[in-house]
Amino acid sequence: MILTDTIDFKKLPTTRYSGSKRKILPWIFNNVKNINFHTALDGFGGTGSVSYLMKKMGKSVTYNDKLKFNHFIGKALIENDSYKILDEEIKTLFHPLGNIGLSNFTVTKNFEDIYFLKEENEQIDVIVHNINNIFNEPKEENSFKKAIAYYALFQSTLSKRPYNLFHRKNLNMRTADVKRNFGNKTTWETSLEELMIKFTNEANNNIFKSDFRALAINKSIFDIDEYGYDLVYLDPPYISKKGSNESSNYLKCYHFLEGLANYKDWEDLIDYSKKNRPLVAVNEVNEFVQATIHEDLEKILYKFRKSIIVLSYKSGGIPSINYLFELIEKIKGNAHIVTLPYKYALTRKENGSELNEEVLIIGL
Repeated sequence: MILTDTIDFKKLPTTRYSGSKRKILPWIFNNVKNINFHTALDGFGGTGSVSYLMKKMGKSVTYNDKLKFNHFIGKALIENDSYKILDEEIKTLFHPLGNIGLSNFTVTKNFEDIYFLKEENEQIDVIVHNINNIFNEPKEENSFKKAIAYYALFQSTLSKRPYNLFHRKNLNMRTADVKRNFGNKTTWETSLEELMIKFTNEANNNIFKSDFRALAINKSIFDIDEYGYDLVYLDPPYISKKGSNESSNYLKCYHFLEGLANYKDWEDLIDYSKKNRPLVAVNEVNEFVQATIHEDLEKILYKFRKSIIVLSYKSGGIPSINYLFELIEKIKGNAHIVTLPYKYALTRKENGSELNEEVLIIGL
């Protein structure tokens, strides 16, 4: 069993996803460490940071995320307790192994001058083909090694993107010869091979065996069995009152990663009418929109009413914090709020960064 006093938060897996709780894990830990629970569901697992924390705390954790690319992350870092990619296996990912029959689709042909340089697109195609070829045998270890390789590829491609997003066709922000006050030009110019090795090693170094079961599932939150969890942690997509909800639609922000995870079917999923080549009908696929968010969250909270509920949200959203608190208090009978002032890098006012509050509503 992992002793909570030994958790070194600086050494936990890094992430570049919008809305990740990675930086505030110590605060989350301080607010859940004294709650009596043994089994936990992370309903909107995302980066896996909170699931990883709970695994470190010695809990039996179920990580869930509807997006396939996120499921690979949960598989690699949460469910996986022993398998790692060997150095020689990493190196084989970067050299063409011939036509392995996945499909005729390539990133090189379909995403020219959109997100990455031509040679980077070519390298991405090689890496994805090799991941699916080298780890193709139906053995347990291959499913975990494939997940680690995808995790490393996702982190590597994000590292080369302005704002770490795929919401716009903006390769020119990297290539323009201008003075910049954002981004990391050194990382942008680092090869995918170097980045892949770095993130594969990072994943390898963070894999550990827990005394309790850890599982990664890939479902809609509405389809998960509500029984069997002492505690349910919920970090649903955030919808702003201002109506600017681009970052709440994770499929819209990270459609390229979801495409990589569905490589052999990607060609049929792309909306070619748009410059940035998103997936078709991303808004319809996104379950959480302003028109139904109250009803959807209420449904979820009632669904898990027999569990301790820890809802993560932030100020300025829809529904309001007061609405959510009153709802959880009504459902659970006992609820309280804890807050943390927090500055988001991509949230701006005219006079600088806007200060928000991270909020945990805990229903016991």
